[in-house]
Amino acid sequence: MFANPFASRVVDPENPKSNKPAMIAISPDNQNQESLERERNLQEKEKKLQEKEKLLAEKERELEGNMPQEPSEQKNFPPFCPVVYYSIENTPDTYKFYHRMAFIYFNVHIFSLGFNVIAHLSGISLSCIVMSLIYLAVGVYVGWNVQYKSAEKIINNRLSSDITMVWYLLNMIVSVVFCGFMAFGMMCGGGLDEILHAANILERVMYSLSFSFWVINLTIGVILLQHAIKLWKTSGGTLEKAKTDTTNLIAQEVVHQQVQQVQ
Repeated sequence: MFANPFASRVVDPENPKSNKPAMIAISPDNQNQESLERERNLQEKEKKLQEKEKLLAEKERELEGNMPQEPSEQKNFPPFCPVVYYSIENTPDTYKFYHRMAFIYFNVHIFSLGFNVIAHLSGISLSCIVMSLIYLAVGVYVGWNVQYKSAEKIINNRLSSDITMVWYLLNMIVSVVFCGFMAFGMMCGGGLDEILHAANILERVMYSLSFSFWVINLTIGVILLQHAIKLWKTSGGTLEKAKTDTTNLIAQEVVHQQVQQVQ
């Protein structure tokens, strides 16, 4: 039996004159039903909260998917022995082959120059050793800063500058011709002429290896040059545009110098 505090106006039938509130009997079945209803309400609220959390998580994933991702700076090429920090995966598909070939050509070119020094060390040719060391130093600088960096500019600018492209193509033509001279053994190149005039088996083996590397380098250079010309023509580049751009730049430089002289 429980006293109902809100039942002050209910009169006890056994004692009508009493001011005490009537005692109302609450059965255990009613208590169980109320507790079950409360549990059901709590479970429904929990389900609703879980559904809302799932919706919020899905919206967050959608927003993350729509946000622009920053290009990764992972060393991803070549995968077996990466050398420099950049991502070929972020390069458009149209330029990926060109990007890979430019990187391969740079590494093969430096390797050929380095092995050319070793080949002349076996032949004990002091003048060619000195020239090969100069080639190596100049080749590393020109190959990276002029050839490969120019290739990256072309990729990033989408061949928008005809002057940059023409400069790159001229540089590549000079580089390919140089590889041809070295393969034939001219200009202190460890090539065919050195093989024919080798004094012993060691020199012949070393110059044969050097000749092979120069031929590989020459082949890759020709492929890269052809692909670069193809991309340039596909983008609408012409020599006339390059001449016009060059003339405009020269005119701007002349005007700039005249303004400085007046000041």
